[in-house]
Parts: sequence; C-alpha cells; structure tokens
Amino acid sequence: MQRPLLAALALLLLPLAAAAQSSLRCDGRLAQRGDWDFQLRSVCGEPYFVDRWQSVASRAVAPDVALQAPIDWEEWYYDQGPNRFLQRVLLRDGRIVEVESLATYGRQRPLKECRGAAVRTGMRIGELVDLCGPPAQRRRLGDAVVVGQSPAENVLPERRERWLYALDDGRRWLVVELLHGRVAAIDTTPS
Repeated sequence: MQRPLLAALALLLLPLAAAAQSSLRCDGRLAQRGDWDFQLRSVCGEPYFVDRWQSVASRAVAPDVALQAPIDWEEWYYDQGPNRFLQRVLLRDGRIVEVESLATYGRQRPLKECRGAAVRTGMRIGELVDLCGPPAQRRRLGDAVVVGQSPAENVLPERRERWLYALDDGRRWLVVELLHGRVAAIDTTPS
C-alpha cells in the first residue's frame, strides 16, 4: 500500500524537479531555458566565472562535401551566498540550454590560499574557482575527438586543462588537471 502511494507521489513531483532545472531565480526574477545571455545577465548580473569552448558540427550536403558550423559553448557560474548552492548555467550560441544547482554551497569569496585537501575530483570548474579563485597559471591541453567518417559529423574538443595554484607562499604547487570542466586529477609538487 505504501509503495504505490510513494510511486504516485514521485510521479507528481517529477515535473517540479524538471522545472527547477530549467530556470534560475535571482532576486525574485527568473532566467530560464531558451533565454539569451543578455537576458540572463539582466536578471542575475555578472557571473563570478565563465568557462568558454567551441565544438564544430558538420553535416553532409553532397557526397564528400560537408557544411561545418562552430558552436560556442559557455558555462556561467553564480554564487548567491553561503546558504545557497552554486548555480551553473550552460549556454549554446548565447542561449540557455541547461541550469544546474551544484552540490556545493556558495562562499562569495575564495579562500586566501587554496588548500589541496579541499579540492576533490569530480568537482566542476566553477566550484574550483569559487573555492580557490583563479589559478596562477592556466594551460589548455587540446586534443579533439572526431565523430563519424570523413567528412566528420562532429568535432568535439577534449577540453583538457592544467591549473596551478601556489601553496605555502610559493614553495609548493597544487596541480589540478581538468577534463571537460571537471577536476580529473590533483597533485602537489615542490616549486
């Protein structure tokens, strides 16, 4: 008897959960999927961090001929305070396609010194910036995955980066490897 009731309740709540992922509320105003970047900026202000990259989509228009078009991607990160979760907004060619509430509470200012123990694999790039601030060095390590036969259907950048943070007044370095906007590996090296 309880299981059918719980299942019915879960089905009723699914649309509410989906709606929460399609919009972002800032000071009582709403930015939602389909809005343009300027509308998001007008509603929520400037994000504390933006990650940008490009992919290339191709489609065959004739035998051995393809039309290629770049796709501009951006992830905007918002920190709405210490009692609220960080927000990630994914934009494709300037329009919101996804809103995600992250599992990390906001800080509104990074730590004075990034601590390696606080950085964990799997955290998003915006969570890293919220915790530690911008890195002392940011290096893109680019490869691309090509999907399909020639001409390629899609070219997707690997989005690999290496970020360096000074520890202990520059005597050691925190080396953070990122893959597709997430922390993939963490290491500490001497300076």
